[in-house]
Amino acid sequence: MQKYEESFSLHGLNAVFLKEYGCYRIDPRKNKPNVNAEFCPPIEKLALQILDVNEDDFPKVWSESLPLVVRILTEYKTIEQVYQNLPDIVVIE
Repeated sequence: MQKYEESFSLHGLNAVFLKEYGCYRIDPRKNKPNVNAEFCPPIEKLALQILDVNEDDFPKVWSESLPLVVRILTEYKTIEQVYQNLPDIVVIE
């Protein structure tokens, strides 16, 4: 999650399987000033780094979206409803 003006958001990453390195996470967000995602296996360079103690990173790569995230995104119709109902998720090592 990335903190913006005292709020957090959930960012989804993509992953590809590279024969030489295995699963490699990539960040689909566009580069801009202070945001520099690069494709340079085996080093992972995501767009934004964890900056806050309340942020977490999910290092595991899942082949399907987390059911809890899908439920929140389909159950609520507005960004405000999603924001008010964002779940806390325990990071699985």
